[in-house]
Amino acid sequence: MPSTSSRKGVTLAELLITFFIIGLVMGALATLMRLYRQVSLHERAREASLRSAQALNQVRGEVWEAVEVQDPPPGSSGPNVTLLRIDPNLSDRLEGAYGPATAIRSGPGRRPGDPLPEPSVLSWDPFDPAYLAQVTYRVDQGNLVREVVDAGGGSSQQIVAENVVGLTAAWRPGNRSLTLTLRCRESQQVATYQLLVVVEP
Repeated sequence: MPSTSSRKGVTLAELLITFFIIGLVMGALATLMRLYRQVSLHERAREASLRSAQALNQVRGEVWEAVEVQDPPPGSSGPNVTLLRIDPNLSDRLEGAYGPATAIRSGPGRRPGDPLPEPSVLSWDPFDPAYLAQVTYRVDQGNLVREVVDAGGGSSQQIVAENVVGLTAAWRPGNRSLTLTLRCRESQQVATYQLLVVVEP
């Protein structure tokens, strides 16, 4: 009786099919990785764009609230924005007009909801330099930096935006409004953001 022997090993056709399937899987993985990288780059660019726009809007808000814009001087433009604003950390600013803060809230015969007393306008300056802080926005080593010198002379700094190429503030004719321009590096290119702020006389 003839003996039957079982085949061992892999045929050429089976090997080719295996390589073909591995190639398909590797190709699909490479495509997914490329798509993931593109989406990630797009998301990073979108986040950087949002941060840059928020930073410029912050500068615009402080210019709009400023008591005085010191830099750039009226009629010119420059790479920095320096302004004077009421120092929000000083809670006793109204005491010069109304008396001590405790008297404002709970003076003799006063009840919650009563209107404030008339201020002593002859002895109180709402823009007294003792209550003003100086705020400067400038570009330093690729960062938009906000530097504050408070009414007491103390100073602090914070980074508002990164990858900044330049900041420009330019007065428009009539010196009633400023054009603020922020240039930032985003995804191998430079994006420009611009806002107009009306400065109260």
